[in-house]
Amino acid sequence: VVLVFLGGHVIWGWTHYQPWFHLLLGLAYAFHLTLTAQVLQTQQSDITSQGYLFSAVIIYLGNVLVLLLAVPLLAGTSVVIGLRHGLLASWGVWDRLGHLLFR
Repeated sequence: VVLVFLGGHVIWGWTHYQPWFHLLLGLAYAFHLTLTAQVLQTQQSDITSQGYLFSAVIIYLGNVLVLLLAVPLLAGTSVVIGLRHGLLASWGVWDRLGHLLFR
C-alpha cells in the first residue's frame, strides 16, 4: 500500500488521494492483526518453546513500535509529534476512566 501510493504521489501527485491511502493502510494493518490472531491459534514451535507470555509481549511490543514510529511518518508528521499526540490521547483516556471509576 505504501509503495503504490508513494509511486503514485511521485509520478502523478496523488495528494488528494491521501484519505484513501489512510483507509487502505488501516485495512492492511487490520488484516495484519487478524492474520496474526489466526496464526497464533496454531501450535508453533517458537511460541511453545519460549512461552506464551514472552511471545505475547514481543508481538505486542512489535505492533506498538510500528504504531508509534511508522504511522506518524506515513501520516506526514514527525515521530516526536506523533508520540506527543499518543501520550496526550492516552492520558485523556486514563483521566476519563479515573473520573468514571472514582467519582
